Amino acid sequence: MALTTLEKNRNAVNLLWQKKIRNAREISQRTGVPLRFCERYVELLKKTGKITIGHRSGHPRKLTPKKCRQIGMIVKHNHFTTASEIKAQLEEKNSGLEVSVWSICHELKNLGFVSVRPRKVPLLTQKAKENRLSWVVIT
Repeated sequence: MALTTLEKNRNAVNLLWQKKIRNAREISQRTGVPLRFCERYVELLKKTGKITIGHRSGHPRKLTPKKCRQIGMIVKHNHFTTASEIKAQLEEKNSGLEVSVWSICHELKNLGFVSVRPRKVPLLTQKAKENRLSWVVIT
């Protein structure tokens, strides 16, 4: 499995730490790792001697980046698609996937889509119809 950017950053800082470079600013300049990250890594190396990964919940995401792109493509294909229709299409394409409508809505918001209800337009009254007809007759 390929290393992520964070793992590469940690490895680069670890390598310079082993070469007796202890200044976070210098490590940041040499590696291109943001200074705040270097400061945090140097602090961890001083305390424990290694860079540990922080605690995470471990709960895997239901919507992977690939599935999020699928959501985007579904909406781009037909922008009148509802979240429940998107859910049905996703679950049809990906067997074993169970995702809530709220998760779909949240991901649509993250993708930059907005949901709006159509504006209610009242029907023309009899008076408005007569005004329109009189305007057409005049012109």
